[in-house]
Formats: sequence, structure tokens, C-alpha cells
Amino acid sequence: MAMNDYEVQKQINHMIAFIEQEAKEKIEELDAKAEEEFNIEKGRIIHSERLKIIEYYTKKEKAIEAQKRTQCMNKMNNDRIAFLTERQELLNSLIEETRQRVNEMTHNEKTYTKILKNLILEAFYQTMEPQVLVRCREVDVPLVQHVMPNAVRKYTERTETELTAEIDTAMYLPPYCSGGVEVVDVHKKLKVDNTLDSRLDRICKKLEPQIRVALFGKNPNRRYEI
Repeated sequence: MAMNDYEVQKQINHMIAFIEQEAKEKIEELDAKAEEEFNIEKGRIIHSERLKIIEYYTKKEKAIEAQKRTQCMNKMNNDRIAFLTERQELLNSLIEETRQRVNEMTHNEKTYTKILKNLILEAFYQTMEPQVLVRCREVDVPLVQHVMPNAVRKYTERTETELTAEIDTAMYLPPYCSGGVEVVDVHKKLKVDNTLDSRLDRICKKLEPQIRVALFGKNPNRRYEI
């Protein structure tokens, strides 16, 4: 049975409505999917950027902490160096004061004469040579000439060996030397430095640990004072 125009139009309208509804649903589905994908991508980007920001400020914070530690260590080292320098300067001033007192002692002829004789005799024992040259300050030549024969005699008596000793007039000790003598063999291959300066240096080096303890107290970080 053939449809009339009204029925045909109705059928067409029904089909159009169905297509429009299906298209609308498809559009809504696509919009929803696009919205979901957008939100997912937006969340991923936000999360990624948040991680970058956290990483940036974490690195910056660590860098600041490292800089603070470095500054703190530098300050501690500088303070320690300044402290040790001040202590060393105090020790040096004490040694210099002792050196000045030793130098003043040489102006006491009686005391210095006795010391000079002992220094010469001690140097003889250390060289153990049959012929030696004695070097002294030019100003000390008269004193050395006075005490050297006695020192030679004592050396000969105690060692039972002959000794010839002369003042080395070709080479005096420098004027800034505090005093004492150097004794060399005639071939000038062996030298014993028994000047007051060298004796003081050796004594200070040997006693420096005890001097430090006396001045500054015992170092709790050291098991032994050396």
C-alpha cells in the first residue's frame, strides 16, 4: 500500500530527528572525550611543571645551604688561622725576648767567658779532630784567645789526644750573631755550629711543646705533645 504525502513527510521528519539526535549525542561524546583529554593533559602539564618548580627550589635551597656551610667553614678556618697566628706571634715574641737576654748576657764578661769556654770545649768533643779552626765574632777574639788554651788542655786531658786549635781570622762570625763559636776541621769539611743563636734555636725547638703547654695549656685534641 502506497504512503500518502503526509506519511512520507512524517517518515522523513522522523529520520531527520533520529539523525540529529544521533549527531547531537556524537558531538556530546566527542566534547566529553575532548574535555577529558584536555583535563588529563592539563593535569600532566601542571604536575610536570610542579615537579620542575620543586626541583628548581630544592636545588636552590641545597646550593644556599652548601654556600652557608662553605662560608661557615671558611670563617672557622680563618678564625683558627688567626688564633694560631696570634699564638705563634706570642711564642715568637717570647723567643725573641730570650734571644735579647742572651745577647745582653754576653756583655757580662765574667759570665760570657765561662760560657764561651764551655761552648768551645763542647765543640772540640763533637769534632774529634787533631787540628781545628775556631770561628768567633771579631769582638770576641780576645776572650777566645784567653779561654781556648784552657779548653784545649782539658780536651787533651780527657781524651788523651793532642789538639791544635787556632782562631780562623779569615772568617769571623757576623756582627749580628749573638756570640759563641763555630769549630771546623782544617779541611773545612766538618763544622760544628755552637753559636748562642744555634743553641737557642735547638733548645726552643726541643722545648717548644712544653712552652706551648705552659703558655696555652694542654691541647685536648692531642694525645701526645710533640
